[in-house]
Amino acid sequence: MTACKRRKLSPGAFSGREEYFNNPRFSDLTILSGDQKFYVHKVLVCAYSEYFSLLFDGDWNLYEDDPQAVKAMLQFMYGIGYMRGDDLLAASVYVVSDKYLVPKVKEHALEKFYLGMKYPVGLNSLPSVITRVYAMTTKIHQELRDIVVSVALDRIYTLWKNKEFVAVNDTISLQEMHECLAWGLLSNLPVLSSLWT
Repeated sequence: MTACKRRKLSPGAFSGREEYFNNPRFSDLTILSGDQKFYVHKVLVCAYSEYFSLLFDGDWNLYEDDPQAVKAMLQFMYGIGYMRGDDLLAASVYVVSDKYLVPKVKEHALEKFYLGMKYPVGLNSLPSVITRVYAMTTKIHQELRDIVVSVALDRIYTLWKNKEFVAVNDTISLQEMHECLAWGLLSNLPVLSSLWT
């Protein structure tokens, strides 16, 4: 078994790496996610991820993870941009990057999610985003949940008038989601009280 040491990346490290993303030529590692196969390079993924450097030997099967999120995480490692305004993809990339200990990608995904949620999300899609973010995260992903709470707080009055959001509250058995969201909203009660005065 060959060891893969994590090294601190310097700006410009691995320049020109884009052409090698998902290219079997010179690839020494294959990552499987869902029905997708990614040809990558140990030196690169180990430099970005402590998790991958610890698992180093052989190919990895990431079937339980969202293939688009895995692809976006790997593209980031190769210097390829991703996420064109998709809040849920940003949230998925955040969760996958957290799982595989890739802090640079996690920070980038959190920023993308924040920016996507900061600017008006259609109120029809907001209940769906809230529900899906809480479904894909746990309490350890509090940064992501805090953004959702902040957006919900800003739009609380409109949300409660939204039939889709009320239906979600009536039918989905995501008790933890509702408890966490409610707690986040209640912890900001002084702000909420200004809505009714």
